[in-house]
Amino acid sequence: MILSTNLLSIPFVSSTDSTRLQMSSKQISQALTHTNCQVAKVIGNNWRYLTETSKLYRYQAPSDGKIIYTNDDIMIIILDIDGEQIVQVLDTPYVKQTTGYYSVTLRYKADSSDFKAGDILYEYDSFHYNLPTYGYMLNVLFMPWFGFNHEDSIVISESVANRCRSTKMEKFEISIYDNSLFKMEYNNKYKFIPEINQPINGSVLTKAIKLNNQNYTNIKEYTRMRDNKKNIFFNVNVEQIISKIPNGIVTDVRIFKTSRDVSNTYDPELNKCIRAIQQDYYKRIQHIGKNIEQLLGTIAAKEIIKNHYLIADRNKHINAKYLIEVTVTGENKTELGDKFANRYANKGIVNLILPDELMPITESGKRTDIIINPISVYSRMNFGQLIEGIVSKTIVWCEEEILKNQSDANKVSEIVEYLSGLARIFKCDDYAEKILQLAEDIKTDVFVYNRFINSIKAIGLYFETPNFVDFNMTDLINYLKLPVYENIIIKKETLMYMKDKLGVDIDDTNEDLVLKDMFFCPNYFMKLKHESSSKITARDFGEYKRISKQPIQGHHIGGGSSKLGNMELDGLIAAGLINCINEFRTVKSDNRKMKDDLVSQIFTNGEYRMSCDLRSNNESYSKKIINGILKTLNS
Repeated sequence: MILSTNLLSIPFVSSTDSTRLQMSSKQISQALTHTNCQVAKVIGNNWRYLTETSKLYRYQAPSDGKIIYTNDDIMIIILDIDGEQIVQVLDTPYVKQTTGYYSVTLRYKADSSDFKAGDILYEYDSFHYNLPTYGYMLNVLFMPWFGFNHEDSIVISESVANRCRSTKMEKFEISIYDNSLFKMEYNNKYKFIPEINQPINGSVLTKAIKLNNQNYTNIKEYTRMRDNKKNIFFNVNVEQIISKIPNGIVTDVRIFKTSRDVSNTYDPELNKCIRAIQQDYYKRIQHIGKNIEQLLGTIAAKEIIKNHYLIADRNKHINAKYLIEVTVTGENKTELGDKFANRYANKGIVNLILPDELMPITESGKRTDIIINPISVYSRMNFGQLIEGIVSKTIVWCEEEILKNQSDANKVSEIVEYLSGLARIFKCDDYAEKILQLAEDIKTDVFVYNRFINSIKAIGLYFETPNFVDFNMTDLINYLKLPVYENIIIKKETLMYMKDKLGVDIDDTNEDLVLKDMFFCPNYFMKLKHESSSKITARDFGEYKRISKQPIQGHHIGGGSSKLGNMELDGLIAAGLINCINEFRTVKSDNRKMKDDLVSQIFTNGEYRMSCDLRSNNESYSKKIINGILKTLNS
């Protein structure tokens, strides 16, 4: 079977709007970075501004100096500035919190003692060898995919879902008072809280508020119940501290004194746990302090320990005796409902994750990573992504050829010289001259040649272009050594998989589907912080906005509410999930009778049928919405 399509059939003229080759700042601010992130193949020529202005996630030495001490939390350096020795303490934890509970991960940390001005001492995953890394190079296929990738949704492979991850961190503050009571949940020496490196599955701590409707602030009464071996946690009201990070791991436990009176609490078991935490933490601080003291003296060591290991916000815990801080970190891969975007505001919700072996491939054997509907390019008028794809395809080919011929300096020089012509098409004459000089040095200077090859192996080949450029599209197409379009093969197993997925009649076939002249290219994509796990939640009752049907209060995950935006609704409609839509618009709202009826129906006969006849304050609007969706799906 052979089909044909042509995405670039529209005429391309020299246009600033259609050739932008740089991301918008909004997408970068929403991107979730990870150590798996890569350097883009095509980047704007003002990328250095980003590295020069970002001080949080990388450190470039302002002068010569040396590293005198480093551990899992800090790095102490001495800078030689105008002949004066200046000590500086850098925070370098493995995971560093950014916004909310999203975090960045340490990618590189120098371990040598001496460094020169301009050397990178540490980088988090937002940078790699001083280059910005906020996304992933993915092989993109532009074509419709059985209704799963409409304008605001995309299809990705399992390997992409596993590679594109987010790192999260939570810090829990546990106040210890005279009458604090905790449930012993863990089989470790801390009993009521987890130890470092211990996995967390939900509950971090269970704290008793009332015991049998009484406040047990009397140590005699508590001791009497304990001696009689009564379960004081039986039938009590409790408060649980729950981690929102799935499969999280405890990475740090710290304890701070918040009161001069640190006598024992009423719970002797709790006292044992507090002493165990104190011993572990103070032993750690003592070891660090001795090492720093040998290098910088007693006064400096005490100051560093105070500022980096004994600080705590004590204002809101003024009546507490101790404050315990538990840090939980974790990673999660991409799931259905998560959002991606390229650098041209082409956003999409992940609507389907296909096994790698079922993804379309090119005739040359390259596997597709992500499938985007071509209509999304036209509807948003962001044709710059096509230009980026064409140029990125060329850069990837050049990189492969360089590594294939790395033993032949003359051949490598020819490939680099080819890139200078590409720069001239984009009217970057200065850049083209620099590339020509590099090509010449590769042939004549062994040091330059070896450094160039090593840089390709470390971060790959990339090409700089202006953010906005006026060029001739025909000249670009004619200059390429690779075809713009490729033939795509969809395996017969994939067709059968989609048949079962959709539950529709598709004639069985014994041959693969071949699509002629499809637009297939590498593009740079970012995983955004709009993740389904923090967007779609549930609440039984509460007030909703009349038009958007969003909760008026408590729409964050901590408040536990239903949240279904327009993009999510479009995805559910495209997938034909009528029960899900019906549930969100009815029983997940404030209609208690419908919820009771549905639960009763499920337990009585196992059916799942919801009426669209809403009896609520928003009856006419809600009914109109549901009936409209039903009509759309039925048609």
